[in-house]
Amino acid sequence: MQILSQKELLLKRFFFGVVSLVFILMIAAYALPWNKIIEQRLKSEAAARGISNLEFTVESVELDKITFKAITFGGLKLPVLSINYNLMELWHGNFREIHAADINLKAGQVDVILKDVYASLVAKTWEVKAINIVGTPVALPSLAGNGKVEFTNNNLLLAGDIAGIDKKTSGSFIFNYLVGDEKTANIKITKAAIPWNEGMLSAQNISIPLYSKNPVSINLKVKQVSLNSLLASATGNRATATGVVSGTLPVVINRDGSFIVKKGDLKAEDKGKIMLSPDVIPNDTPQVALLRDVLKDFHYAVFAMGIESANDKQLSMLLSLEGNNPDVYNGRAVKLNVHLSGDVIDLVTRSMNIINNPNYLTK
Repeated sequence: MQILSQKELLLKRFFFGVVSLVFILMIAAYALPWNKIIEQRLKSEAAARGISNLEFTVESVELDKITFKAITFGGLKLPVLSINYNLMELWHGNFREIHAADINLKAGQVDVILKDVYASLVAKTWEVKAINIVGTPVALPSLAGNGKVEFTNNNLLLAGDIAGIDKKTSGSFIFNYLVGDEKTANIKITKAAIPWNEGMLSAQNISIPLYSKNPVSINLKVKQVSLNSLLASATGNRATATGVVSGTLPVVINRDGSFIVKKGDLKAEDKGKIMLSPDVIPNDTPQVALLRDVLKDFHYAVFAMGIESANDKQLSMLLSLEGNNPDVYNGRAVKLNVHLSGDVIDLVTRSMNIINNPNYLTK
């Protein structure tokens, strides 16, 4: 019988111990509910940090990655979210990198869908490959964004830029949120620009409390928007025009996505024409008939528009015009006030005056 030396015996016991440990760990990996254990641990950490309305399920746990599913946090919904970490970071509720294939947000009639969201607390950066927003008053193209992210002293800071595939839509924002204090959750849009009716809309320094139900006020700057598009929408496509208008539109946007316009002012940048279909003005009194003839082919030299939402939530427009119809009044210049509301037109005929300066339109 061969007798093992003490060194050989110790080595054999060591390898036996390693094999036994691996075997035990393998059994534990299959037998113990690690997903539930880690899920409960993370929920406890979240509750300790004041996050009480967070729900999720741990789908899988790997050595350097954990995958969640069915995540809800207020109005935020994430089907699947993966987080990279080391084991000690995970145990204490910390992580290094996040990847979400889809993030869905819904507020009233507005849906926000984010695709391929990446965030790194090591590099302090974030990136979203695609952002699609539907239900807004103005249609938006698909967007993408990137910027910086910081999480210190339980305060989350996101800042960055977004841009549309149309290469015209753009914006910059700052988002602050102190974990556990929803009143601090605020998005500040430092600047934004979107194309609209062949022109541009822009705004700056819009503050949006994330969890407030109050409407948001925006002072929209309008630049070189098609006058034809505006008049066509106000008259049911029974008016056409040339030229562009610029100015300011104060807009109040409700949390369900609806909006109203508060007494904006727009002006034409140059001369142009307005052509109104005769059936828009059915009245056959002599004065109205004359006005109808003038507006069949009105060449304006001065155009100003007051615009706001009417009681029926349609746009109401008051047009102040100076110009002429070459075929009416021997081409003499007149001043007009025209009121448009929805697809109904009211003409303030008492404000129609002949301009006695025959050289008016050549100035």
